[in-house]
Amino acid sequence: MINVLAPPTPIPLRQSFTRRQGVTAVVRSALSPRAAATIIVVLSFTTLVLTFSAWDVNPPSPYAMNYALQIQRQLGQNLSIEASYIGTQGRKLGAMLDPNQPTVTVHDPNRRGDQAPNVRVFPSPQYSNISQAAFVSNSNFNGLLVVARKQTSYGLSFTAFYELSKSLDDNSSFLPTFGDTAVYADSHNRRLNYPRSSFDVRHRVITSWIYELPFRPNRALLGSAHGFMGQAVGGWALSGITSYRSGFPFTVRASSDIDYSGLNQFSD
Repeated sequence: MINVLAPPTPIPLRQSFTRRQGVTAVVRSALSPRAAATIIVVLSFTTLVLTFSAWDVNPPSPYAMNYALQIQRQLGQNLSIEASYIGTQGRKLGAMLDPNQPTVTVHDPNRRGDQAPNVRVFPSPQYSNISQAAFVSNSNFNGLLVVARKQTSYGLSFTAFYELSKSLDDNSSFLPTFGDTAVYADSHNRRLNYPRSSFDVRHRVITSWIYELPFRPNRALLGSAHGFMGQAVGGWALSGITSYRSGFPFTVRASSDIDYSGLNQFSD
């Protein structure tokens, strides 16, 4: 059985150049956010292959859609409860693509994509990878927040916060950060890179409290102290903040820099 990954569209060049030329070229990329969008290309040379980086000079504007629903209920004289739903949809976010990603025809799944009998073909074989900055990434966040607040009574006040949330995206950052490579495993099938965000925190709990010590005039302890003694022992309080959250997700990667898939991404 032969499996063929979706072939990319070739990259037509509007200006030709040789490997020894240090020039700025203009190309049109089929993977641009808009058809036939013009991108400026800066060339970089290695001893074996030619690579370059590109970006869209007329990029679309990234945007986010935010929505929320909140309810609040007072319980007794000093306690209140709030429950909120918060959602955010991010569109046209920045990401790096490779328009020269090769097509891999798999004949033996036990071998790497660039090893025979598997066949790897670049759209433009005279170049290696092409790093194109494009605005094609999407993100999705949904969260439930519950807050309990107690006003001061018997010297004690507190606020307790709990969040249950989930953040998804196909690229968590424009540049590598939070353990994210910022590179798609397959630029032609970006939906494969739609797991939890690298900064996703599923559970978060925060509590804060203040307790006024009963050492002052007209209180339970040292209530008869006045003057200097009353000022010295009165007005003291204890407070604290406790924060807990679950950890970030992580991806297990190979310790060596080997392109196992053959897609020239080194993100296996």
